[in-house]
Amino acid sequence: MSHGKLECLLNTVQACAIDVWPDLNEYFPFIKCMENVVLDSFLYKRQYPPWKTCFEKLKLEAKSVTDCLKSARGKELEFLYAAETIALQPPHTYVPWDCENFISYICKAYKGTAAVPACNAILKGRKIRPFGFTKRSNSKLSTITSAISS
Repeated sequence: MSHGKLECLLNTVQACAIDVWPDLNEYFPFIKCMENVVLDSFLYKRQYPPWKTCFEKLKLEAKSVTDCLKSARGKELEFLYAAETIALQPPHTYVPWDCENFISYICKAYKGTAAVPACNAILKGRKIRPFGFTKRSNSKLSTITSAISS
């Protein structure tokens, strides 16, 4: 199920963040920042993502999360989340391995009538950049989400 050392590291960082800051309003902005940094740096610049910048950007104390990451607690959390993933019913069988693949999957499931620019771009064979959850993309995402669930 793993996609390499970097993904394992980032999964553990996120598990530690959830453990250190159990309130969704505390850990979610950090995880969102990490995801955006990873998409921007790794997928498009082919460099190691500077995910630690999220602590500074969000004015968060880094020591508790980095201590967890380096400790047995970090490994314990990594294995705990892996066990939860393995136990999912129906089983977890697919992980979108890149943004275009994920968006293509969503576009195929989309049954709405509103035009979605990312879907149009993929159908025309153009490369697209990943989107963050901005107000603009949130409205498109909610359109897609409501169409899939209906």
